[in-house]
Formats: sequence, C-alpha cells, structure tokens
Amino acid sequence: MSLDPTTKLAKVREAMAVGDWEEAIRLACKLRSLGKYQKAIFRAKDFIGNPSLYQQMGFNREEVMAAAIAALKEKFSKSWEAVKKNDNPSRTKEE
Repeated sequence: MSLDPTTKLAKVREAMAVGDWEEAIRLACKLRSLGKYQKAIFRAKDFIGNPSLYQQMGFNREEVMAAAIAALKEKFSKSWEAVKKNDNPSRTKEE
C-alpha cells in the first residue's frame, strides 16, 4: 500500500507500525476526522503532556493509553497493518 510518506496519516501509520504509541497519539491529534475516537486520543495526548494533572483527577495512565491505542488500532486498523507488514525501512534511524 503506497502512501506519500510526508502526509500526517502516513506518519501516524508508521509510528503505529513500529510501536511508538506516544508519537502516534501526538500525530493523530493533528488529524481532522477522528470521529468517535477523538476523546480517547486527545485525553491520552493531554495525559502525556500533563501527567500529574490527570493523576490528580483520578485517571490511570495505563488505562488512558490503552484506550487511545485501541482507538488508533480500530480507526486505522487496515492502513497501519499494511504498513507494518511492509517492513518500511524509512523509520530506521541513520547514524
């Protein structure tokens, strides 16, 4: 599955494929159409930026992140698995 690697969606998919969930969450928040998944994804992004605030409000980091990851997987289920199977070397760090 070919996708311009400079698009926001491509960057989200690549982060998901390599398991960089915090980056995938941050990038997904920049997308316009998250629909029913927006709340979970935005809450996780805010938790990453303000963990003490969310802990004071009684949120558990593992639960918030798990909900966001599940939302990302469901929203982008077909597209990110295609990237994952592709073994895209563009995410490797150059030394």
